[in-house]
Amino acid sequence: MKRVSMVAAALALTFGMQAQAQNPVEFWGCKFAESYEMSDLMAHTEEFNEIADSLPNRQYNAWVMTPFFANNMSAVDFWWVGAWDSNTNMGAGFDEFFASEEGAAWFAKYQEMTHCEMHTLMTSTQVYQPPQ
Repeated sequence: MKRVSMVAAALALTFGMQAQAQNPVEFWGCKFAESYEMSDLMAHTEEFNEIADSLPNRQYNAWVMTPFFANNMSAVDFWWVGAWDSNTNMGAGFDEFFASEEGAAWFAKYQEMTHCEMHTLMTSTQVYQPPQ
């Protein structure tokens, strides 16, 4: 957890005329473990939503994405993508989720259901937004 807190404490600075918001985005590239499939994952996400709703820090958004096209279509069955509005809320969210008995149990089951060999944390900077 100290490593997560250190990452969350690090602030990225943008230089230029105007600072752009930078948001942390986490990607898990996963394959299903034997005897599990998408319907099992989607049922498991319902439990995730209940746990996330019960935590004080609700600045997390999550998506399950399935490849439509990729240079290696067999690399992953799905991507779990999570995003926060700030590094501070990412650190707080990690601490709250994994320190909770329910969050730790949920993640243990997630690891049983999946093989996630790709795990990446990126910084996202919006560079275009259409005019309203």
